[in-house]
Amino acid sequence: MWRILLIPPRPPYDAGAFKLQVNFPPEYPFKPPSLTLNTPIYHPNIDQKGNICLPILQYDNWKQAATITNVLQAFIFMLCNPEPDRSLRHEIANEFIVNKEKFMKQAEEFTRKNAEKLP
Repeated sequence: MWRILLIPPRPPYDAGAFKLQVNFPPEYPFKPPSLTLNTPIYHPNIDQKGNICLPILQYDNWKQAATITNVLQAFIFMLCNPEPDRSLRHEIANEFIVNKEKFMKQAEEFTRKNAEKLP
């Protein structure tokens, strides 16, 4: 298991740091690792328990040649580019689609209130 302190590169999440846990199954790299975000976040693809919807980690999509760097890059890309079609939190996904400005403001405020302080 790895524990990572992630600082997203751009708004609305760059105002804080996020604790990410990476669990490697015994069958890794033949089975994908799992990611859990241990810091609350306002994001359509991450639920309140920290479960993450990331296609690269789905069993049918996993390629054993994928590296943990590929996984983390995909996670950061998804974090900065929400995918409302793959949402775990439909109300936030709808807000992102209907009123992106409001979503950005809500996400930034939530980050300032709930994320880890920047090192």
